[in-house]
Amino acid sequence: MKKMFSNYFSLIGFSLTGIVFAIASFIFFINLYHHENVSSEYKKDSIVEKRIYESNKLLTDAKKNISINVNNSEVDVDRVDLLNFYSKINFCISSFQNNSISNILNKNTVNISDVYDLLLLYQENVLNDCFVVQLYDLSSLSNISSVGINSTFLKNNINALMNDMSYLKKNLENNSSYFMSSSIIKNSVFDYTRDSYIQIINSYELSVNLIYELSNLYRNILEGEV
Repeated sequence: MKKMFSNYFSLIGFSLTGIVFAIASFIFFINLYHHENVSSEYKKDSIVEKRIYESNKLLTDAKKNISINVNNSEVDVDRVDLLNFYSKINFCISSFQNNSISNILNKNTVNISDVYDLLLLYQENVLNDCFVVQLYDLSSLSNISSVGINSTFLKNNINALMNDMSYLKKNLENNSSYFMSSSIIKNSVFDYTRDSYIQIINSYELSVNLIYELSNLYRNILEGEV
């Protein structure tokens, strides 16, 4: 009787081991399958390359716009406000030139992981550190805001950029396609990688344009044109 129970429990033990092994194998192959399929990459076309190039050129031009020495200007604007305005724009230009962001933007091909990393870097360095922390409330620089900054317009643009990227992040994090056929998932991931990347580039481009316009305002103030 004792031997029979021993054999019985051994059988149960082997059965449970087999079930655990089967589940583990299933999860392993599902993750392997998912990894292979989500590796579909998007190769940037010449239009996207040109847009990135033009945006970087605008950043260079923005840097030139704020290179004018405040002390050489005779405009009747508070020097402290001008220096603070300069500091904010200069910080923002530097936030775009983050090495990690540049490394992804300089890639010829990107995968969905690259896109997600780029989104996080762009949100943290540009949208949060630059637009929210530095530029969201320029009305505090009363002497600057009185000569050409529409604070409401600026805030609305910042909010739109933030919301757009937050929505994209949510979609990227919720996207899952484990149980789709190989041909469908490859097309789906490729399209999603391309579309998400271009959406970030759209936002990046708009952000650069805003910084460039603010740098133009800074230059125009110092040159007495506003």
